[in-house]
Amino acid sequence: MQCSPLFSKHFNSLILQHVYKYLLVLKFLLEIKGKMVLMGIIKVTVPEELDETFRKAASRRIGVQKGALTTATLAAMSKYSGENPRIALIASDGFVSIETPLDQMPGVLNALLPRIPLTVSTPHDVENVKKRLGEVKVIYSAPNYAVFERQLTDPGLLADLGSFRAEWDEKELIFEEDCLSLTTASLEEALGIAKKTAPILGLRLPHTGVDKQLEIYRWKGVKGQEVILK
Repeated sequence: MQCSPLFSKHFNSLILQHVYKYLLVLKFLLEIKGKMVLMGIIKVTVPEELDETFRKAASRRIGVQKGALTTATLAAMSKYSGENPRIALIASDGFVSIETPLDQMPGVLNALLPRIPLTVSTPHDVENVKKRLGEVKVIYSAPNYAVFERQLTDPGLLADLGSFRAEWDEKELIFEEDCLSLTTASLEEALGIAKKTAPILGLRLPHTGVDKQLEIYRWKGVKGQEVILK
């Protein structure tokens, strides 16, 4: 038995529609490839006392908002697995330490470094420094090492050096790719610096008081942040 031409035409049209929809779905999946995070499920039985202790610690460090317990669990698993935080901000009475992806460092340096002449030492020769920063006042130079003075309207340019130490007014900032530390004279000064840089890092400062040290962490693949007060 042979199908009529009209039926065949209609049937072919349906096939083409399904193929077109399939291709659209395939295109969408290819576009989001690399953005998807596969989730696993781990089921454990926790002793009641440990469960209560963990929930209290999570509420202190993460908060009580929706999803806080998940954030705390994932943060704990990341630490136990040896993962380093994606972003870290530590403020103490003697220093401020910041770890963040390199693309955020220029903004952090702009917030921290004054627009005055800085004495900078770096493991680059002078010619390398000039290529990145323009003319500088050379204080000392050697193969793969230079000490110079420079006033920058955009201190974030120093991030191009990859590694340096900047000094001014008895202050010292040490920078190594994705990590920097800055000396402070007091906890109040350190917290003021934390308040200035937290928005750049996408972090929120807690409203509670800090006695000795503030630590804020954001872990890769984990929504929210972890706060430790000492």
